[in-house]
Amino acid sequence: MALFGVEGSNQPPWGAYRPGALASLAILASRHTLLGRGSGRRALFRLLEATHRGPVDVRVNGCPMRLHPAKNVSERKALLRPDRHDPVEKSMLRRAMSKPASIFVDIGANAGIYSLEAAIAAGEGSRIIAVEPNTELIGRLKFNEQLARSEGLIAPTTSIEIYSGAISDRNGEAFLAEAGAEGSRYLSDHDGAPVPTKTLLSLAGDFRLERITALKIDIEGHEDRALVPFFAAADDKLLPNLIIMEHGSSHLWQTDCVSVCEARGYRVNTRTRNNIILTL
Repeated sequence: MALFGVEGSNQPPWGAYRPGALASLAILASRHTLLGRGSGRRALFRLLEATHRGPVDVRVNGCPMRLHPAKNVSERKALLRPDRHDPVEKSMLRRAMSKPASIFVDIGANAGIYSLEAAIAAGEGSRIIAVEPNTELIGRLKFNEQLARSEGLIAPTTSIEIYSGAISDRNGEAFLAEAGAEGSRYLSDHDGAPVPTKTLLSLAGDFRLERITALKIDIEGHEDRALVPFFAAADDKLLPNLIIMEHGSSHLWQTDCVSVCEARGYRVNTRTRNNIILTL
């Protein structure tokens, strides 16, 4: 594994956190054998943690990445079993983004696994708008973006743009509350660190979006407060052709997001373990 740096980053170059022999064996066994499921994968992760502390520099589907599996479930899945990390969703996203000038809005971008997937698949002149209030996670996305660009995996005309805040039902401020794993942090009216908020319609205006090709939203039960006002006011031309919506916290919705989408002409294309996929 070669060492190479990222321009403008104060992090050690990629390759500095290469896994050793036992950690590499755990990763390979998880990715390529039946041990990479259920209790077997958990055991392999414990072996990885015991033999390799901190970030892990690896390739995921050929792309160099620095992942933080101890902190982040999404990054752990990308490390240990990338082929089982939302394969249906990502296949549909890649297909949607393959045309030139496509636009992907990633609400709750986390460490950017979906944003990077979209950027690598995107046609010339495409845009990815990554929405994430956690600045540490934004830093990871930017680092891995530069790694991908250094190997020519993202077209020079494709951009990844960041909104360092949250999408909600109002422009203003909310609080990002701790809930264990990084990807499980949620918006609160009173607990946690203050973060700026925008409505999705305001975000579209600020980024001068006249249309949206695909949208992914995973914000821990806050999906209805982000989507319902948007669908109540957005012009038809702004409606995403593809929506990937996490449903694990749907019991927290005050309004059924799926019914709201269906009222604007969407149909449920697929339900996976983690997401509902809607298409126009």
